[in-house]
Amino acid sequence: MIIEQTIEITENGVLHLKLPLPPEIPIGSRVNVVVKAASGDPYENSIRIGTREAVERCWGLGKQRGSRLTSDMAIETRRSDRELEEAKYQRLYGKGEAVS
Repeated sequence: MIIEQTIEITENGVLHLKLPLPPEIPIGSRVNVVVKAASGDPYENSIRIGTREAVERCWGLGKQRGSRLTSDMAIETRRSDRELEEAKYQRLYGKGEAVS
């Protein structure tokens, strides 16, 4: 069972809960209380995005800060890193051999 309620935090930063519990929760039961920021949390409504979109967003942030790196350069670097990792794997385990 999940019960949600939006509560204001007092000026002194104290959270006061006054939450009537439904009868299904017996007196003396143990419950978990989770505090989650409501509006204003940048990750609250985040969605999964692809690699290119993520790189484009990062590139935009970098450009704002004066970076000369382009998104294509970042993607090419990532591709190169993967090729190096694959070559290392092949050196360690050999081509076509199954790894258990």
